[in-house]
Amino acid sequence: MKILKLRFKNINSLAGEHEIDFTNPIFTNTGIFAITGKTGTGKTSLLDAVTLALYGKTPRVSISQSENPVMTRGEFDCFSELTIETGGNIYTASWQQKLSKTGILQPVNRRIIDDKGEIIAEKIKECDKKIEEILGLNFEQFTKVIMLAQGNFAAFLQADKNEKGKLLEQITGTEIYGIISEKVFERTKQEKEKLEKITIELEAIKTFTDEEIRGLNQRLSELDNKKNEVSIAIQNAEQAHKWLTDLYALQHQLNENREALEQLEPNAISAKARLKEISSDLEKAIGELRNNEPIFKEVREIDARVAEKEKSIQPLNISIAELTNDIAIDKRKIQDLQKELNTAQIQWEEKRKWAEENKIYEELLSQYTAIEQEYFSLQKRYEQISNLNQEIIVLQKQLDAENQKHEAALNDLNTKETLLKAKEDNLKDILMQLQKLLNGKQITEYQKEKDKAMELRSHFIRLIELEESNSAVITDIQNYSDTLQQLDTQIQEISSALENRLEILQLTNETIKQLNDYIQLARTVQSLDEHRIQLKDGEPCPLCGSTEHPFAQGNVPRIADKEKELIKVKKQFDELNFEIQTLIEKKASLSTQKENTQKNRKKAEEILENNQKKKKEIFVTINDFHVDGITYEKNQDIPTLRLILHQQEIETEKLKQLIETAHQFNESITRLREKEIPALQSEKTKAEALRNEIEKAINVANQTLSVKKEFRDDLLNQFASQQNILNEKLNRYGAANITHLKSSLDVWKENSQVLEILSQRIENLQHEIQLKTQKLGTNIKTLSEKQNERGKLEQIKRELQAKRIELMGEKSVDDEENRLKTEISRLENLKEETQARTIEIQTQLEKLNAVISEKEKEYQQLRQNKIPDNSLENLETELKQLKSKSEAILQEMGAIKTKLLINDENLRMLSQKANEKLKQEQIFNQWSALNELIGSKDGKKYRNFAQSLTFEYLIDRANIQLHKISDRYVLKRADNIEDPFELEVIDKYQNGETRTIQNLSGGEKFIVSLSFALGLANMASKNIRIDSMFIDEGFGTLDSDYLDIALTALSNLQSEGKIIGVISHLAELKERIPTHIEIISTGQGRSTIKIAG
Repeated sequence: MKILKLRFKNINSLAGEHEIDFTNPIFTNTGIFAITGKTGTGKTSLLDAVTLALYGKTPRVSISQSENPVMTRGEFDCFSELTIETGGNIYTASWQQKLSKTGILQPVNRRIIDDKGEIIAEKIKECDKKIEEILGLNFEQFTKVIMLAQGNFAAFLQADKNEKGKLLEQITGTEIYGIISEKVFERTKQEKEKLEKITIELEAIKTFTDEEIRGLNQRLSELDNKKNEVSIAIQNAEQAHKWLTDLYALQHQLNENREALEQLEPNAISAKARLKEISSDLEKAIGELRNNEPIFKEVREIDARVAEKEKSIQPLNISIAELTNDIAIDKRKIQDLQKELNTAQIQWEEKRKWAEENKIYEELLSQYTAIEQEYFSLQKRYEQISNLNQEIIVLQKQLDAENQKHEAALNDLNTKETLLKAKEDNLKDILMQLQKLLNGKQITEYQKEKDKAMELRSHFIRLIELEESNSAVITDIQNYSDTLQQLDTQIQEISSALENRLEILQLTNETIKQLNDYIQLARTVQSLDEHRIQLKDGEPCPLCGSTEHPFAQGNVPRIADKEKELIKVKKQFDELNFEIQTLIEKKASLSTQKENTQKNRKKAEEILENNQKKKKEIFVTINDFHVDGITYEKNQDIPTLRLILHQQEIETEKLKQLIETAHQFNESITRLREKEIPALQSEKTKAEALRNEIEKAINVANQTLSVKKEFRDDLLNQFASQQNILNEKLNRYGAANITHLKSSLDVWKENSQVLEILSQRIENLQHEIQLKTQKLGTNIKTLSEKQNERGKLEQIKRELQAKRIELMGEKSVDDEENRLKTEISRLENLKEETQARTIEIQTQLEKLNAVISEKEKEYQQLRQNKIPDNSLENLETELKQLKSKSEAILQEMGAIKTKLLINDENLRMLSQKANEKLKQEQIFNQWSALNELIGSKDGKKYRNFAQSLTFEYLIDRANIQLHKISDRYVLKRADNIEDPFELEVIDKYQNGETRTIQNLSGGEKFIVSLSFALGLANMASKNIRIDSMFIDEGFGTLDSDYLDIALTALSNLQSEGKIIGVISHLAELKERIPTHIEIISTGQGRSTIKIAG
């Protein structure tokens, strides 16, 4: 995957739209470029733009539907677009989000386009799936590939052994192994607790023996026989009790019915009398209604005729009111029209007199157009003169500007000639300085001397490192001896503590068994609550026959307290178990530490011996190498060696400065000869050409200006002649100018129009007054006729109203008729109710007589049967005793059956729990076996195993990358069981010597960590080729030499087609890396991009 182009807008502090074309030769030629800028300006925002376009998210901040921290503050939209090439195909992925006018975030828009311009995905989930399909990487993998983790590996190399596993897990993204280890440990613990719980529950279940079951069944059979005998006795007693009860009930019913009959007979007589009275009142009401019906009819006819007359009078009243109103309006209107006519006649006379006084303007009607045309012609001539004056002013300014340019061109030409001479003199001076500096030698000779001094310096550095290593190893050997002594003491203390905890564990286990037995017994006692209530001290128990009842009311064992105590003891048991396990693990760990410490002490002694041999070899090499004949002794101390090293560094620095100065002189000579002097010569030629061109332009401008002035003077003479003619014509009509003349003509036209309008208005008003007068006479005549007709109708209405009052007064016919009909209806309903009540009473009398007759027969029949000897009270007492005896038998039988049912249930539960225990044992054994292999509370067991394999594989991938950078080093894992992440480096240039990471220089550590980062990127990218990568910081601690080595190593990756972007705030990188993207702060938290190469 190669990044071709990045285009984005308003991402973090990078406000506005930006575009970076990575196909530009300034990026592809060197294979490395720098991303520089001050801290906080937004260097890493470029990577945010890349991941936004591809995956819609960034490694640093989260984007939600309600919040977008990536968008530049104060802006309303942001987007990112990335063009990439992978597998021979080109794709463009884009991401965009906007704010609405109200400041609400709109949904994100994403899109992926292929090289044909076709959209292959535009929904968010589709884009996520498609980009993973194209790149073969998810978001986490991509960030590890695109951003080299050199800084993380640098921290990894410096970390102690306890932190390395965790750091490697974070770098490689393999946290899952530690989580699996913890989950397995936790699951094993849970399954063990389940098994222990099932075992306790299984031990708590109790059952009867076969002999106990047979005894219970025999007792159940005896009780069943007794129950049958008592049932027969109860049946006989209940029959006798029923006979007496029925006899008493019949006698009581007869008495009640006879009393009811005596009360009902007077009611029947009263109902018949009331019925007769109501019938008489009904006949009277019907007669009254029949007599009044002719009067009701006549009054209704009179009311209808009165209503008819009122209906006729009503429209007449409306017409009379309307006519009266119209007559008043017409009279006012005629008066108003007459006033308006008088006013119009006065105005017409005034306008006529003005027209007579100003008859001269009537002639102007035909002359005005010609005068106006002359005015426009004169105005046009004036505009031509004004335009010419303006052109003359512009030409004069242009001429002045050309003169200024001419002067500036002369000054520029003189300046270029002066600068050219100065550069040529500077070139001669630098050539003389270079000759003096080199003193007759070549730069390559000085370079060889410098390389020789550098090599000698490296031998002294190695010698000092060996001396320091020896000092540290001697200290380690002493520390190892002290540690072994401490470990022996700790192992002895743990062994004693372990014996003590095992004794306490055994006692706790016995306590748990006792509590389980107690709780089981208490549960059995509680299941017999119903029977325990009936137990009395001194009386035998129906189950066991005992006369002592320790579990009667008030003596029931309290299960809750014992269960709490059992939980507490079990918790103590688990804690002891865990403590014992911890002690065992700690003892094993200490034993392992002791063994490893013994190995490390032995290894340290071997390292000390090896270092002594290497020192001897280095001294031989130094003495053979030194050209001055000075001999260095092997017993020289570190200060002396450092002093010699310092002298060598001074000599080396002098050589470096001389070579650097010589290079600077050569660069200056090349720059002057090839760039600056030719450039100034070219500029001088251009300045001469510009001067000549300006002189030509000045001549042309002078000629044009002269022609324009002559033409303007001719136009001024013509304008004065035409203006005199026009003024004479204006004076004839008393006008100062054409506007005044036009105004006078408009007044004449307006007066003529008003005269015509007034004449027409006077004629119209006279005609309208005539019409209004005719209409007024017609309306007065019609009003008189309507008033006569209304008087006749009102006289007839008064006669009809007098006759109605005579017949019925002011009463309403409908009200009177309804009153009589309502009374008749009420009486009819009352009659029906009284008849129904009379019939009901009669029916009740008949029913009571029939019931009394029937009950007397039943009573006589019942008395003929045999009467029992006992009284009702004796029979009830006997029944109560028999039922009590039966209930006692049933309770005892129920208790026996309950015991047998509980026993069956316990047997079923026993079988079920046994199966559960078997299954749980299988599950626990599986998890226990897995826990032995990979489980641990802190996750270290499986994490360290998995990370050691990952580390081995990562070392292989890092060695491939390291070989591409330098063939000097090979990485390998140290043979240290205690620290599986300890790394060693084989130095091929030192006869295959094995060096620890701590013995590497800063530059060497950088190369190693870079190799790891490239190896990790290769691991994460699977089979996808990644040609665009970034590395963030890591250069601040490197000196000048190793910075060159690091940058050279990164540049070498160009041979594989890779482009590396180095993100740094170091200004020094601008000088060492020719191509750089500089992030420049523009103030107020915003930045912009500048690309240089």
